[in-house]
Amino acid sequence: MDLKGCLLLDKPAGLTSFETIEKLRKIVGVKKVGHVGTLDPLATGLLLACLGKATKLAQFLLGWDKEYEAQIKLGATTDTWDRDGNLLENVDVSALSLSQISQAVAELTGEVALLAPEYSALKYQGKKLYEYARAGQKVPRPTKRVKIYSAEILKFYPPFLTMKINCSKGTYIRSFAFELGQKLGCGAAVWELRRTKLGPYSLEKALTLDKINELIKTQQLESYLISLPDAVGHLPRVILAPESYQKVKHGLAFKPLDVLEFDSFQKDRWVRILDPEKQLLAVGRSLSDSTCFLSSPEKALIKYERVLIN
Repeated sequence: MDLKGCLLLDKPAGLTSFETIEKLRKIVGVKKVGHVGTLDPLATGLLLACLGKATKLAQFLLGWDKEYEAQIKLGATTDTWDRDGNLLENVDVSALSLSQISQAVAELTGEVALLAPEYSALKYQGKKLYEYARAGQKVPRPTKRVKIYSAEILKFYPPFLTMKINCSKGTYIRSFAFELGQKLGCGAAVWELRRTKLGPYSLEKALTLDKINELIKTQQLESYLISLPDAVGHLPRVILAPESYQKVKHGLAFKPLDVLEFDSFQKDRWVRILDPEKQLLAVGRSLSDSTCFLSSPEKALIKYERVLIN
């Protein structure tokens, strides 16, 4: 079966994102399988998998906002800032009130600076931070400015706190938990984590590995795939006349006269190039804004980044 498209996957706990994708690859029997974004082994939830030709689109699916449900243990400090690490301290938090916690959470909402975890894939001098940590070496860690759009307390049952957090890309929920613990003066670590949204996608439509295995056996998985044009549906469209397909196939620039229809876009933006049946031919970067389609009929306006037409 020639499967190509994106798949919403419900990652199980205990596996790295890479291990999860390897299991998926063996189940679906597709040589090229990748994913967008990474979840820690402890985490579960939404992982966007790319199958076949969709692996060429992964770079256009980055930068989305995310939503998580997190269980945070107050009073616990670990070296990884989550349950999987070595417990360094565990203090009593029975005196903490919900109003104190709410105030600390409010201070961590909006644009905030969060210290990167020692155990993370961020790099210092070309080497990943977790490699230094495993070797017992202390190195400077970056502070990342991220946006916490909302942080809602769903439940407080000492010492545990369940929260729903909406945040920008690059946010480590472990860092959020650590900073919360610092503000409360008791320490805190992520105990459970589930990603519930990734950009336009939500966990409700995600499939487990077991469910995918069932659908493969009954040859029904294809109906669950997000098509190539829909996977990049957030990008503005340029629809070409059929006679210009060969130009795209061979990497030759098409001209505004080849265009049947287009959306408005700015210079230096990703653009999806479609045929009249809305099949994806390529993705490129705009060399000028869309008004040039009307004012410069002979000027090449798109530089191809990924060509998908056979």
